[in-house]
Amino acid sequence: MIKNKVNGVTVKLLAIALILSANFLPLEVQALNKKDTVITSQVEKSSKTTQKGVVNTKSLNIRKGAGTKYSKIGSLSKGDKVQVEGKTSSGWYRIKYKKTYGYVSAKYIKITSTNSSSSSTTSKATKVKYTGTTTGGLNVRKGGSTSYSKIGSLKKGSKLQIIVKLSNGWYKIKYKNTYGYIIGKYVKNVKAINSSNSNSEEVIIKTGTINISSVDVMKKSSLESTKIGTLSKGNKVDITKIESNGWYRIKYNGDYGYVETSYIDLNKERTDLNNFLFVGDSFTYLMKDTIASKNKNVYIHAKSGSMPGYWIDKVSSMPKNSKVDGVVLLIGVNGAGYESNRTDVKILINKLSERYPDKTIYVQKIFPVGRAFKSANPYSFNQKISGLNSVIESHCKKVDNAVFINTTSGFIDNDGYLLNHSGDGLHIASKYNNKFYSNIFNAVKKAEK
Repeated sequence: MIKNKVNGVTVKLLAIALILSANFLPLEVQALNKKDTVITSQVEKSSKTTQKGVVNTKSLNIRKGAGTKYSKIGSLSKGDKVQVEGKTSSGWYRIKYKKTYGYVSAKYIKITSTNSSSSSTTSKATKVKYTGTTTGGLNVRKGGSTSYSKIGSLKKGSKLQIIVKLSNGWYKIKYKNTYGYIIGKYVKNVKAINSSNSNSEEVIIKTGTINISSVDVMKKSSLESTKIGTLSKGNKVDITKIESNGWYRIKYNGDYGYVETSYIDLNKERTDLNNFLFVGDSFTYLMKDTIASKNKNVYIHAKSGSMPGYWIDKVSSMPKNSKVDGVVLLIGVNGAGYESNRTDVKILINKLSERYPDKTIYVQKIFPVGRAFKSANPYSFNQKISGLNSVIESHCKKVDNAVFINTTSGFIDNDGYLLNHSGDGLHIASKYNNKFYSNIFNAVKKAEK
């Protein structure tokens, strides 16, 4: 929980959302948490480690699972050598045993050597397994994440030849005379080519995370089946089927494989926006208590009357990537008709994307003004806001980790004017703060699926 006094006001926050809306409160809020939880980002480069060890006790039981409650399948004597495939969080080693695998207590094994073989988001597969079409402009990168250099770009509607679907949501594709990587969520009409499993995509019923240092992916749901690959702790998986014998069928390298259920922690549905960053003007400041009440940890950067350009050189001072779980950005109506705003908002989104390369930047649709708005003709001003929204939405499609979201549900009438405002035609009335927050939360949740 953050407690930071700003102009005498105690702010209790912890999350990341960038909200820039019109207001005239001369206040900047920057709440930084000193005890926030460090978020470990998805592993982009992992290593499969095989260790060799020797038994250091007189007699050691080998069990079917990682614990004494599992049945004994064999035993080892002092001095026997073993090949360790992984270690569980409960302190057991998974070892090769005859033609299968077993588990022994790690405290009775002395590791003698380690052999590592690297695997990463740059897959060696070259056979085209899928076709698809881009839904927007996309950057093509050298590897499967935004940390890799850009090698080109694709336009909306480009036809794709997909080699591999990586576990982190990226696709390896044929690109010119070589290969490249694009983010998969902007690809539609994905169809398998001569798939041995199905002519269409299987439905993902659950998602999960590998909870052991190294686990084999098998061709069938049996340890006696052929090994087709390896996953490491922290790797994300898409589950398409739950087998009755304790295995999950998962998507793996453009095909399917099987992993034992005990090595996958199922991902829970999002229940909060902890470790999100909210940045903006009075919309953000007026929402601070609501945000704090919904989350244990939040970051807030707010400045009344600010335009996109105000934040460009301040991104570098925002929380580090490791402390942030997501960014929600709402550009305000200030200067909606200025050409400079159209340029600055693109730069701002790019800056946020670079600072938080493995996080999603949720860019909200700008709210219109209400009929009571006095600073300009409401109808004409809303036309300018609509034009700026089009620019923002189009740019988000070109940025790998940016998503355009609509959080205006319940706040716009049939003619496109702001409803439920505080009387000025500009700010949402405080009694609707919970509704506004709910819109943000649900939009983030929907975008994650």
